[in-house]
Amino acid sequence: MAKFTITIKGGDLPGLKKYLKTLAAGAKGGVKVGVLNGATYSEGPLAGEFVAQNLARHEFGTEHIPARSPFRSTIAEKQKQWAELAAVYLSRSAGEIGLKAALTQVGDMMAMDIQAAFETGLLPALKDATVTLKTKMGYGAHASTPVMLTGTAQRSITSEYVDHNSTVGGK
Repeated sequence: MAKFTITIKGGDLPGLKKYLKTLAAGAKGGVKVGVLNGATYSEGPLAGEFVAQNLARHEFGTEHIPARSPFRSTIAEKQKQWAELAAVYLSRSAGEIGLKAALTQVGDMMAMDIQAAFETGLLPALKDATVTLKTKMGYGAHASTPVMLTGTAQRSITSEYVDHNSTVGGK
C-alpha cells in the first residue's frame, strides 16, 4: 500500500501543523482504491471472470500480453498531485469537512485518475491483429484501446474509506 508524507512549508501554520500531527498520531483510517467489490465480467469472452484477475494480467503482463499498467503508471504520474490534494483536504478537515470526507474525496480522485488512464491510452499500443480481432468480435468502440472491451474493468475501479474496524478484503 502506498503511503504519503505531507510536508507543510511557509506562512504561519502552527495550528494546522499541530492539528495534522494530532490527526496522524491517532489516525486509524485510510482509503483503498482498486477493484474492491469482487466485480466480474457479465458479457463477452471474459464472462464470469473476476475483473481484478484480468487487470492483474494486464498490470504485470503475461507470456502473450505485454504489461500495460493502469495502476502503477497512474500512481507514478499522479502521486505528488494526490499528496498535495490530501494536504489541502486534511487541512480543511480541521473543522469544515472531517477526516472521512477528506480521505474519501482523495480516494475518489485517485479512482477517477486510474479510470482515465484507460481512455488516455495504455502503452504499448495494441497490435493491428488484435485491433482487427476486437472489431470482428463487435467491440469497435474500444477496438484500439488496450485493456478495454466493454468498459467493465474501467468502471469497476472504485475507492473506499476504511477505518480501524475494517479488515483487508472486508468491511
